[in-house]
Amino acid sequence: MIIDLNVYVGNYPFRRLKYNTLDGILKLMDRVGVDKALISRFEAVFYKDWFEANMMLFEELAGSEVSTERFMPCVIVNPSFPDWIRDLENCLDDAYAIRVHPNYHGYNLQDECFKRLVGAASSRGIPIIVTVRVQDERSHPWLMRVPPLDVSAVLKVARENPEVKFVVSNAYLGEVLGMGRRIRECDNLYVELSFASTVTLNSVERLCAEIGSGRVLLGTYMPFFYPDCIVNRVRKAEISEEDKERILWRNATELLKLSV
Repeated sequence: MIIDLNVYVGNYPFRRLKYNTLDGILKLMDRVGVDKALISRFEAVFYKDWFEANMMLFEELAGSEVSTERFMPCVIVNPSFPDWIRDLENCLDDAYAIRVHPNYHGYNLQDECFKRLVGAASSRGIPIIVTVRVQDERSHPWLMRVPPLDVSAVLKVARENPEVKFVVSNAYLGEVLGMGRRIRECDNLYVELSFASTVTLNSVERLCAEIGSGRVLLGTYMPFFYPDCIVNRVRKAEISEEDKERILWRNATELLKLSV
């Protein structure tokens, strides 16, 4: 069993992506043995009206014969958008998680609007995935250079809200290891592997040693990244089979409250 916590579908505005449809994602999933994927739409990061992009995701999934078996919708929310809470309520019935991009949507994690979002997630019992970056900063378009989110801001809000589970997504290994002990001590904070696994061949082993395998989640960031690399990094990591199972699917089932 493999569950991928970091998958997108749709169009990225600054680069053509292959496999960016549901059929394309399924091909990648089948190629590397991913059984289920938590999926969002890229357009929700860049559209002014994030709700429209999420509705596009739900409509596409509704028309897919395999959607309920393989895909779990993850809504991207901009809590700085007017009347966002009403739109959020219209999304949450079918969502497994909330994903946020504070650096792209112009707010920080201590703003009142984000506190309201945390309250909404708490009342529904679903996790919040906080995305540190969309793309490596060296590859940003010249007129849209967006700095990464500071991982310490996610740690702070997780400590303040122990009833909500948070996931640090798209963070590099050094950004996580720099506060590894504090992350390990924060029981409701997890880290997914997509960017963290790109730096060194032993990134999985180092993360397990620093924060524990019970806090590490598989994320491939397909189709932006090819999934083969990270899946094989976990499969071939010099860690126990029990640790591999935790990373590949057990942690995700607990986080998303799945029955498998």
